[in-house]
Amino acid sequence: MYPVGYPAIGLAGSTIVIAFQAFKAETSQAGFNYADIFLVQSTNGGSTWTAPQNLTQSTALDERYASMSKWNPGRSANMVFQEDPQPGSSAFGNDGSPLARSRQRFMRIGDPTAVGSVVETPREFRLYQNYPNPFNPSTTFKFQIPDGSGHRPNTNHVTLKVFDMLGREVATVVNEEMGPGNYEKVFDGTNLASGVYLYRLNAGDFSQTKKLLLIR
Repeated sequence: MYPVGYPAIGLAGSTIVIAFQAFKAETSQAGFNYADIFLVQSTNGGSTWTAPQNLTQSTALDERYASMSKWNPGRSANMVFQEDPQPGSSAFGNDGSPLARSRQRFMRIGDPTAVGSVVETPREFRLYQNYPNPFNPSTTFKFQIPDGSGHRPNTNHVTLKVFDMLGREVATVVNEEMGPGNYEKVFDGTNLASGVYLYRLNAGDFSQTKKLLLIR
């Protein structure tokens, strides 16, 4: 870890949390060092501190200029920082133009007193395979909704529905406005016959369908 800078300090309950950027040995083709965001914490008013924890641990990404909520209720801390594939003090476009959109990422650090307890906001829509599969009579659907990233709304109308192989809707699992995050929903197929079904997630412009198998 190389020279550090731009510290951001906040309180998570009674825990003092400081985030800062530090340069790594990894460099771009132009020879500039990439930076990651690190975190240190103190539970005794600053008398002692934890070892620095690398929150981003990215490759070929430059993360800088962390900003943290000054006071965070409970045992979590909210933070944003700049992310850019081109290292440097300014955000550049892929073509090297100085006119570019600065990409900001939101990160929630869950329970700062626990090592490695970073909960990162998803960057993309994703529908996972249900588990267990095959199932009887219940299974869990897992999916993720990304943050706004400037061009998407912070909330999306999300539907998660189950269909038979003829395309007929047999169940609605989700039908609501949802913000960014990772979600799990349990589906009870007690009233369905054995067989192959489809489940489809629709959120904004995103749509994805997967198969599930119910065996009695």
